[in-house]
Amino acid sequence: MRPSNTYKAPDAIQRTEQRTVADGESIFRMDGKMTVKEVKQQEPAALDSQESELCPRYRVLLHNDSVNEMEYVARCVARVFALEWGEAWAVMSEAHNTGVGLCTVEPFEPAEFHRDQLRSFDLDSTIEKNNS
Repeated sequence: MRPSNTYKAPDAIQRTEQRTVADGESIFRMDGKMTVKEVKQQEPAALDSQESELCPRYRVLLHNDSVNEMEYVARCVARVFALEWGEAWAVMSEAHNTGVGLCTVEPFEPAEFHRDQLRSFDLDSTIEKNNS
């Protein structure tokens, strides 16, 4: 008698298939029963105001660095924020000329993560709540 090549799950395990099908303004979810949920189209400005209320934005600031070379700082900024060389150089130049350069504005956790990444490269950086 040859062993079977197919695995059969025990009868106690029940599997349900879940699929989502988008059709225009409706979403159909099928897992044995079909339910319909209307997708509400909102204005982009309304979405932005809701997002800013629910998820406040923070600025990641790079401070002037008199220890590291300018190329090193720009290379680290480009690596952390996935910027092109020119954009990273502009952030570094702003920090060098004015004392502080704005890297990005984002929610708290990514901002905190990026600040910590910059600090791991021995660069002075902070985050602060975006007031605008």
